[in-house]
Amino acid sequence: YCETSLSYKDAFALTKSDIQTTEDGIRFISKYREKTAYNDKAIKFAIPLSERALQVITYFNGKDKLLPFYTRQHINMKLKEIAQEIGIDERIRGHIGRHTWNNKQEGLGVSEVIRMKVMGQKSISAHHNYTHQIPIADIVDGLKG
Repeated sequence: YCETSLSYKDAFALTKSDIQTTEDGIRFISKYREKTAYNDKAIKFAIPLSERALQVITYFNGKDKLLPFYTRQHINMKLKEIAQEIGIDERIRGHIGRHTWNNKQEGLGVSEVIRMKVMGQKSISAHHNYTHQIPIADIVDGLKG
């Protein structure tokens, strides 16, 4: 989720035919959203694939589906185990990756409209639920340990 902004449903529905390549070799996901429609028409999105996302796809190398299927419960359980191992006491779940992607892209200067379209959101108010600005002083204090 962190590398693509895809929802759980969209991520595990990906097939090899959803991956396209531009003339200059950039690989991206091109697909209609499973969940969101606008005026009763499905929203098509295009998401460039980061190097890390391509590595994950290559690692699993499924026959048609790009990723092996895991239930939300299984993913959330594994994330909870990892969080406990590294001392994070907050509730961590897979969906938080969409928030992470949005904030990462905001930090890189990607406009709110583009981020909203990539995430398949049709309203600014829905998009604002995914934007969490942390004061820089809090980040610096957190890095100090």
